[in-house]
Amino acid sequence: MSNPGLEQDIAVLHRALERERKRRAQAEHLLEEKSRELFASFNELSNAHDSLKSNQQQLLQSEKLASLGLLSAGLAHEINNPIGFVLSNVNSLAEYAPKFDRAYRLLLELLNEIEDDSPLAARRDLITNQLDKMEIDYLAEDSHELIIETKEGIERVRQIVDGLRDFARDGAGKKSATDVAQSLSSTLVLIRSHVKSLANLSEDLQDDLVVNADSSQLGQVFMNLIMNATQAVDEKSGEIHVQAFREDTWVVVQIRDNGCGISQENQAKLFTPFFTTKPVGEGTGLGLSISYGIVRDHNGHIDVSSTEGSGTTFSVRLPAHISE
Repeated sequence: MSNPGLEQDIAVLHRALERERKRRAQAEHLLEEKSRELFASFNELSNAHDSLKSNQQQLLQSEKLASLGLLSAGLAHEINNPIGFVLSNVNSLAEYAPKFDRAYRLLLELLNEIEDDSPLAARRDLITNQLDKMEIDYLAEDSHELIIETKEGIERVRQIVDGLRDFARDGAGKKSATDVAQSLSSTLVLIRSHVKSLANLSEDLQDDLVVNADSSQLGQVFMNLIMNATQAVDEKSGEIHVQAFREDTWVVVQIRDNGCGISQENQAKLFTPFFTTKPVGEGTGLGLSISYGIVRDHNGHIDVSSTEGSGTTFSVRLPAHISE
């Protein structure tokens, strides 16, 4: 036997439960939306924090490089002046040495003309003996070689100073016609001794490789890539080859090494700020990201080709400068 009152109460309760279920479903849906919004905001905040950190680190690196640039420019200027004096003096010695040699030869000829029965014979023998003891012939020959070696050494120092000056030149982001081969040569002058202690360095630089660039920034890119190569090779059998050539409308610079290579997974992260495979404290992970930014700012691009255990090749492509 049915109970109308009870059925009515149950129907009312059912409707109330259905309304509560819908209310909870709406609340859960709203909560999910808010959670997604909060998660998205968190990601944006995290990305902004990472970007800010990257910018701060790059700014710090730029400030350090700027300070290094000022120091290098000052040193280059201070060293250039005494180098000029030394080179001038060595050139004067190079001119004087043959005159002393001719005077010595003339003196020997005059002494040889003195007869044995001459009153000056005793003096002749005394002078000849003294000259033999002084080894004038050896001193003259050795002085000539020393002057040549000294001039070569001074020229080497001058090249290093010029390289420092080129690397430190503050173009303030100004771009001009820049000889890539000369920029590479200046960079190699600065780091050649360091590279040679770790690997056999070879180069093949074509002529007439001009791009529109900030030469100091370009030198920074080349230095970063070459120094990376030195850290990848084995000290006993390391090979680093630097090549620059023209390819259609591009000037291409390749730095190739026979080092340990880079995994496919790491190749995708190479130009990411702060990424490094070096032990903690041995690298900032900014060198390649800064280089990437510089090349991109010069309307070029930088690529890497590598196989683990078979070495790595970095290729920098820059638009060739078209003279008007």
